[in-house]
Amino acid sequence: MGLLAITVALMSSCNSVVPAGYVGMVKTTDGIQEEVLQPGHHTCWGRDEMYLVETLESTETIKLDILCKDELNFAFDVKVRSRINYENGADLRAILNSQGSKVSDGTLEYETLFKIYVEPIVDATAREMVSKYQTMQISNNREKIRKAIFDEVKKKLEGTPMEVTSINLSNFDYPDVVTKAMENKKKREIDIETEKANQALEVLQIKNREIIADLEITVKAKEGKAEAIYIKIIEGALNKNYLTLKNIQAKSKLYGRVGKGDKVIVDTEATPLLQMK
Repeated sequence: MGLLAITVALMSSCNSVVPAGYVGMVKTTDGIQEEVLQPGHHTCWGRDEMYLVETLESTETIKLDILCKDELNFAFDVKVRSRINYENGADLRAILNSQGSKVSDGTLEYETLFKIYVEPIVDATAREMVSKYQTMQISNNREKIRKAIFDEVKKKLEGTPMEVTSINLSNFDYPDVVTKAMENKKKREIDIETEKANQALEVLQIKNREIIADLEITVKAKEGKAEAIYIKIIEGALNKNYLTLKNIQAKSKLYGRVGKGDKVIVDTEATPLLQMK
């Protein structure tokens, strides 16, 4: 009798697996039980069913095209990282019961909850925040817009089975007219910076010439002063006898080539020095 009971019990049970990234809950004839089963092998009895709920934190991309304050469309991506939000088995059971037919083949996927709770709120909130700006203002207010969307979405998801952990904006696609205006603005900024650089170079060159001119004036002044001092010294040494001596010294070679009987023209005040043989 005991062996029969064990055999019947084994035949009426099943081995269920809760895969990684999921938690499980058993549904009996009395409904879904509150025990949360972690990844691994678990046993279900009789007509019990294993329900799985995906718990992985994941990132989804929502593509938006929003009409801005200046009546221009602005396209960009909102990357939303979110996860299922529950504190205990009662919360998780309530989530499963609330989804009903959306629990496909006994599994409640993350994407199902994302599309029900997160995506509509992100879409509406992003449109509300971005439409306050003109397209040319979006780039400079990017972080402000991102934070406003994140804070508002987080607030609106309170009391739902989902929560966001981060929101980022990417792939900004401005209208052609705005892109052209931004390119022209950037070109003007580059032209201005280039002109400033050229002006700075010209000013530097002028200053360098001014410095060199000042140095030349200083050098010439010093050279002039030295020349004046030299002349003053020479003037003190110059006299009639000194000049006569220098004149004779200058002409000594000429006197040395004068032969006997040659005629020599000399200064009236100078006496030639002749070598007599």
